[in-house]
Amino acid sequence: MTVKKVIIGLLSVLVLALLMTPSLVAQSLVSGDLTGTVTDPSGAVVPNATVTLKSNGTGATRNTTSTNNGSYRFSLLQPGSYTVSASASVFRKA
Repeated sequence: MTVKKVIIGLLSVLVLALLMTPSLVAQSLVSGDLTGTVTDPSGAVVPNATVTLKSNGTGATRNTTSTNNGSYRFSLLQPGSYTVSASASVFRKA
């Protein structure tokens, strides 16, 4: 009977450890956010501008649209060097 309890206890610990593994892996994720505001030369915000983020390392691109107050945000970015560009229908690309 004692050996059976030990085996059940060890299996319980093993199952618990396996269930915790995904949460431990998620904590080691390294990422960041990039935020900004699109403005014109006079400093006025530009709503609904298309903002493009390009990874200089991989060449991958992501797009978003600036909000009514000109702000934009890119989330869950891997560490690296990026280039940001913005364009709006009434302005040339910057």
